[in-house]
Amino acid sequence: MLGRLDDAACGHSVTIHARSPAAIQLALTATLLLAGCTNHDTKYRVAEDDETVPILAIDLGVADETASKMGATLLETKPSIGRFPAGLCVIRVNALLDEKTDQRRLRVFPLPKSHAVYWNHLFDDLPSIREVVFLGKPGLDPRGYGWHELLYAAAQRECGLCIIYARVEATIADAEYVGVLWDTRSLEPLATCRAPAVLPPEMEEEEQEEEDETEQPIDPAVNEADFRAEQDFRRLVRDTLWDLAKRDGAVQTTQPSPWRTGTPVFPHDYERYRDPRYDRFRRSSPR
Repeated sequence: MLGRLDDAACGHSVTIHARSPAAIQLALTATLLLAGCTNHDTKYRVAEDDETVPILAIDLGVADETASKMGATLLETKPSIGRFPAGLCVIRVNALLDEKTDQRRLRVFPLPKSHAVYWNHLFDDLPSIREVVFLGKPGLDPRGYGWHELLYAAAQRECGLCIIYARVEATIADAEYVGVLWDTRSLEPLATCRAPAVLPPEMEEEEQEEEDETEQPIDPAVNEADFRAEQDFRRLVRDTLWDLAKRDGAVQTTQPSPWRTGTPVFPHDYERYRDPRYDRFRRSSPR
């Protein structure tokens, strides 16, 4: 018996003999070939990112009435002792909602490198902030995490202060940012900052620009409002840290020396091969 496979789209025509083993193998090869031609228009699709939801005050670790105040609001009024100098960890986040468990989680929003320049430049004249660290890859659960886990990650990077902030979606302003400044040692919120931006009417009437026919139109007014709101937010954080640093006092008590006698500078395994006297030194050193 003879069989014939045709595919007009690919232009293939294969004649096979059903009783021959070679014909059976040829038939399987032809079938796979025809299947590949049939699905040649199917594109590989990567998994889409989880859909974000509007940020809530509880996502940042404070009550709604606390985070709803505009401008900078100090939550701690007592002078501090030994809080400064400190490192500042900057974390911008998005909020996620697990529909199965109805649990809200956070995920770090990666900041462009230009934003790092903005943040660092603000604290050039504030020696109490020794460095600004950006938590781009927290090393936490990729499905999401809570604000307390972010504070722990900031503390692991030797930052005594941490600002967790996000863009506000449900707002009457053109753009708005809200954040909470935390002490990572005491896990206490120190201040809230909320900065809206409202553009002049003449800027909102500018025509939209299109970069490509296949892309969505880009509204210059939206980008300008977002830039102004985040710029004002960064300034609020800077001013708040200035006020907190002015009220901070030095530790008066004598601190124990961190130096440990008898502890080698290098790891034990490395010292053992580096110096043959290491084992004798380790046995004789005080504990």
